[in-house]
Amino acid sequence: MYDGTLYGQWEALVTFQQLIVLCDADGIVDMTPPAIAARTSIPLEIITKGLTILESPDPYSRTPGQEGRRIELIDAHRPWGWHIVNHSKYQHMQDADTIRAQTRERVRKHREQKEQLRNGNAGVTDGNAQKRHTNTDTNTDTRTTLSGDARPMSWGFLAGIIDGEACVRLNRYEQNGSFTITPRLTIYNTNLALLEEIKSKIGMGSISGRERNNPNSKDLHELNFKRDEIAKIILGCSSHIVAKREQFSMLTDFLEHWPDDKAHCDELYERTKHLNARGKPDAKPNGNGKLHAEAVEILGVLNATAGRNYKPVKANLEMIEARLKEGATAEEIKAVIGRKCSQWGGDEKMAEYLRPATLFNRTKFAQYQGELGSSGRPEWMRDVI
Repeated sequence: MYDGTLYGQWEALVTFQQLIVLCDADGIVDMTPPAIAARTSIPLEIITKGLTILESPDPYSRTPGQEGRRIELIDAHRPWGWHIVNHSKYQHMQDADTIRAQTRERVRKHREQKEQLRNGNAGVTDGNAQKRHTNTDTNTDTRTTLSGDARPMSWGFLAGIIDGEACVRLNRYEQNGSFTITPRLTIYNTNLALLEEIKSKIGMGSISGRERNNPNSKDLHELNFKRDEIAKIILGCSSHIVAKREQFSMLTDFLEHWPDDKAHCDELYERTKHLNARGKPDAKPNGNGKLHAEAVEILGVLNATAGRNYKPVKANLEMIEARLKEGATAEEIKAVIGRKCSQWGGDEKMAEYLRPATLFNRTKFAQYQGELGSSGRPEWMRDVI
């Protein structure tokens, strides 16, 4: 599935994976797209796009039946409910995986029994040994999952680790007047062995360390993943993630739109930064009602002048408030908005940058402010007002 002609079409891969899980014994998924999205916690737009791809002909498919389509409608009179064309093939693959897992378990138990004989503990059966160990250590199952050879780590277990121990975000770097945004997924833990085991089990990631200044604190270790590895983790964990579900949704949105829609991705960056910020997400900064009111008014001027609809949330207001605190007047900021709308409004590419993240960025605003005349108004406004 992952190395065939669906390679690179991650929406189709995510959707197909869920259909295989949801189908009945005959390969039928008698559900609407919204029902599939609700059951799997995957956004409806991803499910819809995935279904469209899976229903389409694929002349390069390994199994050319039904013109290469992966799914087909079970009833031509309604637009939902599908049959997985090659269900028997995937069912056989699943059965084969089960057989291999059972074989590994039998080999593991056989080796344990041989080790017991070698150490003179032949009188202790495998079942009794398991029972005795369970009575003295309630974490037996977790330890077996992490460090034993009985079974690989599940996506559900990894999702739990990510929910509790990871930071899921977008990083933004500016260089030579342009910017790039990269997805980041980092699992933090003081237990290096745990991170090494996760890395070994899933075959992805790189580990680095961070020393603590406090001598009484343990060193903190990081397991970081590259962009293509993050895409695979999202694919596997999306139906299991709980606490970081909104961050996963934003990273999914980013991977779909970067670099074709940088303006949208820049907004996603601001949203993830706001989402991951500590404290109450929509609290008014510093309790300064007057400053907040001025920032809301300025944002309204930007919306009216540029034809936008930016919401008065912290991510959009905090940079305006920061410029006001630095000494810029409300009139100067409005003048910058007017000048840039005049310069960029007729240019489709530059119009993307008529947004808070660009106009009120500390470095960029200082440049735009310097373009204004001594009266605080740009040259083009002097003869008009």
